[in-house]
Amino acid sequence: LKEYDVIIGFDPDWNQLTARQLKLVAAWVKKGGGLVVIGGPINTLDLARPGRTKDKVQPIQELYPVVLSDVRIDELERSTSEPWPLNFEGATPEMEFLKLEEDADTPFLEDWKAFFYGKDKDGKPNKGVPAERGFYNYYPVLAARQGTLVAARFTDPKAKLKDGKDQPFIVLTDPASGLRVVWIGSGETWRLRQYREAYHERFWTKLIRYAGAGSQG
Repeated sequence: LKEYDVIIGFDPDWNQLTARQLKLVAAWVKKGGGLVVIGGPINTLDLARPGRTKDKVQPIQELYPVVLSDVRIDELERSTSEPWPLNFEGATPEMEFLKLEEDADTPFLEDWKAFFYGKDKDGKPNKGVPAERGFYNYYPVLAARQGTLVAARFTDPKAKLKDGKDQPFIVLTDPASGLRVVWIGSGETWRLRQYREAYHERFWTKLIRYAGAGSQG
């Protein structure tokens, strides 16, 4: 693992690794390796449900900046037929991976607004209109762990947490903790390509750089 800077897992099946390998991955992350994990409908559940594999995957589960929900017992009575924008209430300009536009004069997050709502005749993001693009689904979490940074939340009102807050969608471990672990609630980031191919490429290029910033490689 010392030859690598970042691991990216799209709905990863951690049970494919042995208990020893999982502990080595956890140790590698704690020594500066970056980890980006994307929630999904097939394997993410294994980190949330109790059972004989719980102790095995615990070293990885503890790295996640969110507490995952067991979707088997959740009643998800919501449609996935319409796109939802993200609420970037916790985002800061220091989160370089959120800057999708190369133009330095573009205000922070205006590129995301253009992606969600389109632009008016003056080239400004539309206001007061339903989202044209966005994200349709997410893997539910119970909460973001204490001390983490919630950069973005999923805004469907039927997806709220028990405390009434929107579902955490992009969550980062506190960089001061020495860990660089990023949670993304859905594999739908490819939808950025529906608007501009370069937005999708920049998001992932910059996110990987962010996650790998603690590596000695």
